Amino acid sequence: MIAGFLHRITNVGHKEWPRVILAWSLQLILRTGFVIGWTVTLAMFINRIGIEAMPYLLVLNAVLVIVGSMIYSNLLKVIKRPILIIYTTLLSGSLLLLSTLFVYQNPIAFFGVILIAQSVFLSQLNILISLFIEDLFSPLESERTFPVIASSENLGGVIGGLILTTGLEFLPSYKFIYVWMLILTLVIPTILTSQVYKQKIPSLKSPEEHDSLKGSPFMTMFKGAKKIRKIPFLQGIALLVMLQFMMANFMEFQYTKAIQSTIEEQANQITFDSQSYAPGTDLDVSLVNLQAVDLNAKEAYLEHELTKDLGVLQIIISSGSFLVQILLASRIISGLGIIGSMILSPLVTLLHLFGMVWNFNFFTAATGRSSFEITGGIFRNAYHSSYYALPEKIRSQIKEFMEGFIKPLGAILVFGLFFLIQSIFHLKGTEEIMAINGLMIGLALFMLFRLLFLKKNYTQLCHHNLEGERDLATRIGAIEILSQKGHEIKEKALIKHLKRIGEHERIKIKILETLARRQNPEVVTDILDCLKHETEDVTLSALGTLHQLKTLKSYLKKHVFTRYRTLETVKHLFHNNPSKKIRASCITFLAKIDHGDLIPFILNEMNKDDEQIQSACIKACREFNDSNIIPYIKPYLNHPNDYVRAEAIRTLWQFEFLHPTLLHYLHQMKQKEQKNTILASLMILGDIGGRNDLPYLIQNLASQDRDIQRKAAKALAKHNHPACIPHLVELILHGDTFISKKIKKFVQTLSPTLAGRIGKLLHLRASEYIHDLLIHLDAHIIAELDHNTLEKLKKAYEAIEEHEEIEKIETILKHQQKATRSPAFITQNPYAVSA
Repeated sequence: MIAGFLHRITNVGHKEWPRVILAWSLQLILRTGFVIGWTVTLAMFINRIGIEAMPYLLVLNAVLVIVGSMIYSNLLKVIKRPILIIYTTLLSGSLLLLSTLFVYQNPIAFFGVILIAQSVFLSQLNILISLFIEDLFSPLESERTFPVIASSENLGGVIGGLILTTGLEFLPSYKFIYVWMLILTLVIPTILTSQVYKQKIPSLKSPEEHDSLKGSPFMTMFKGAKKIRKIPFLQGIALLVMLQFMMANFMEFQYTKAIQSTIEEQANQITFDSQSYAPGTDLDVSLVNLQAVDLNAKEAYLEHELTKDLGVLQIIISSGSFLVQILLASRIISGLGIIGSMILSPLVTLLHLFGMVWNFNFFTAATGRSSFEITGGIFRNAYHSSYYALPEKIRSQIKEFMEGFIKPLGAILVFGLFFLIQSIFHLKGTEEIMAINGLMIGLALFMLFRLLFLKKNYTQLCHHNLEGERDLATRIGAIEILSQKGHEIKEKALIKHLKRIGEHERIKIKILETLARRQNPEVVTDILDCLKHETEDVTLSALGTLHQLKTLKSYLKKHVFTRYRTLETVKHLFHNNPSKKIRASCITFLAKIDHGDLIPFILNEMNKDDEQIQSACIKACREFNDSNIIPYIKPYLNHPNDYVRAEAIRTLWQFEFLHPTLLHYLHQMKQKEQKNTILASLMILGDIGGRNDLPYLIQNLASQDRDIQRKAAKALAKHNHPACIPHLVELILHGDTFISKKIKKFVQTLSPTLAGRIGKLLHLRASEYIHDLLIHLDAHIIAELDHNTLEKLKKAYEAIEEHEEIEKIETILKHQQKATRSPAFITQNPYAVSA
């Protein structure tokens, strides 16, 4: 029961749960330890060195992170990742233990050793474990599993905060370094005792990706810098990431300073015992009999309360972030678009900053920090999603550059501004607070200003990807992004590719789907040109787009020549195209936009012997809502063809006084056991059936005949019955190409809730299928797979429209075909199958 509930909530399969638990546990351990250790370190640093020295801590952290990246870029070449994780964990724990030897004797050595442990080694341990987790899952699995795994970070913040706030009643602050160390060492048994690493899908790369992995990660990062210089959108993203990180550092300083000031005010109202105590004894922070060698009673109180308050606020911030990520983040991004969601963070932060300027205190600083962290999570999700506008082969380079250089650069710039404020202008106290608040307001305003221009850059990048000599997957991705909210584009940019001779049919189909979503009837003339396309799929997509334009009928009433051309073009297509599917779709479309001139045309075609066209004509009559159609349709209730008879029942069902007669015919059909009669009755019950018909539908859902299963599943789907979900997913994933496409189009017509559930299960089943297909293969790159496996992979990725993977596989298949025709080509072809 619990497993089923988790599956419905998370959409994680039973084969993925062991790996998800491993990844989730590792992230939880790291985050819990970091929250405990860094919170204590920060509190002790502020109390013993001073809040004004905090910028030095931040800049040293940034510099040491860069040093750690340089060291580990070389270590990764010679040491396997799991082994390097274990060594790094042991070394980090040893340094944390070493730091405690200097806790009272030498504060500089104490904080220096901790900083080395955190910035050089633990920051790289986070990256190593992130890479380890990425290696556990295929890209397809990661779409579903990573949001679940990411929840461990917020939960780790809550747990870390709880441990701090409760443990401070028994332990002095510095002893939480031991707790940090002990939690950190849990990484080693977690990796050593887990066997799920063997269950991961082989991380198959294209030949270009495989070769790129041989280079230095540090060099890869700088290749990303070169790419950024060439793309205005990435220049804007890099600037915004840096500004956001600068804001985070400023906000942490102000927030910490507000807490410290509040605690100092409270401490000044308390009388402390100034006796001394030996550092080896138990530390009682109840303010009675406090003893100290290097710290007096007041300082011990400040350190204790600062740690406690930081821990409590960590619980609040982590809990808020967790709820927003789970309940609102995806809805906000889909509702506001990528750039709109990024704007949310500086806008909300700016409002809180005005409150901090008006009255800087604990409450305004804490609420400002909380809102910044919560909206910052949405900012990060949105900007990570924006990477999909880039070709896949450069995404990792850009990400490494952002994490390894841009963020540390932000911390260095913050230090420079602090140095100006404190050392050059000698601002202190209230003046310093106001100056920093002013800088943050300036940063927030500049971010808002830059984001408005970034919106244009984002659209231009997508147009460039569509216009340029990009691979097919990148071009399709550009069209999908342009169809999202937040892009101010004109249809002309898409129509140009729709009309282009020789344009790939998948591009044309994707543009037609986008035009259907944009609902602009003025594109009807351009869509009509697609009806002449030689490919049936493009022609059907064009007819489908015309049919989905909700205001087309009213538009054509005002534009009579456009209406005339539309009718004549579709009628011409009907008379001259041999495809029965296209001809039937023509009838359906014509019935939607014409209720006068079309009647003779429909009646004439209805009297012909083509039963599929007869069905389409009868179906079209449903649009008329006129009881005078009854004499024309009623004779077909006794038609020998079950499908024609079924369409007649469905068309006449709109007239309630005919229900008894129609139910009689329907009952006769349900009593028969012939396959075609069953299929026809299932088709009817999807539209006019009630709760009493559900047992009949479910009974046929269990049929051994796949056609009957399919019709029963579609009928149940129209009733929003969940029993249809696994059957429709199976048909999309394992049905033939025609059936798969047809079911996918049908799913788009269902309620958003049911369609969403089908989509989630489809991705899960596709992941499991690919897992089972690849788990026992000894391959490192896609080119090493045999032709049969590649075809199966391609079909699975087509079912879920993973265009980048489809493009890779099609490229390999083309090269393999050339290799089989030309033996000499095998030795030259980098895509050829390995011996």
